[in-house]
Amino acid sequence: MEKNRLYLLAAIFAGLVVVAYFLTKSDQRSSTDSVQEKIYEFDSASIDRLEITQNGNKIVMTKAGDQWRLVEPVDYTVNQEFIGAVLSDLSNYQVLSIVSKNPENKKDFGLDDESKVTIGVFQGGNLTGTFEIGKAPEAPNQTYIKTPDSDDIYLAK
Repeated sequence: MEKNRLYLLAAIFAGLVVVAYFLTKSDQRSSTDSVQEKIYEFDSASIDRLEITQNGNKIVMTKAGDQWRLVEPVDYTVNQEFIGAVLSDLSNYQVLSIVSKNPENKKDFGLDDESKVTIGVFQGGNLTGTFEIGKAPEAPNQTYIKTPDSDDIYLAK
């Protein structure tokens, strides 16, 4: 009886290993479209302003020297660890695949006007790029993104 239980546990463990392999294999997805690795290239050290908008509400953060401040809607010092993580994510994201080219699918990916978060990135005082960020899929550390001037919706991490 104890031996059968051991075999059952080993089979369950092997099954979990196989499932984990396929769930973590997402970087190897293929797409019929060629996918650029990044939509915009950013140097996190040279980003000096971020504008974040959702459903008409706007937050503006600016860099003065080596400190970041929230300047709109109120003036407040930003948690430097938080902004460091945001800047790192903006510089290091990867596009995994195009998930849709149909503008009618924006709501399915959280990219409709009520749901999306728009991030404007500035370098040297000039707008360098704008992302629209949608909802996160079930896979960890991934989200749907697009640019305002395109209908292409990407899965990114």
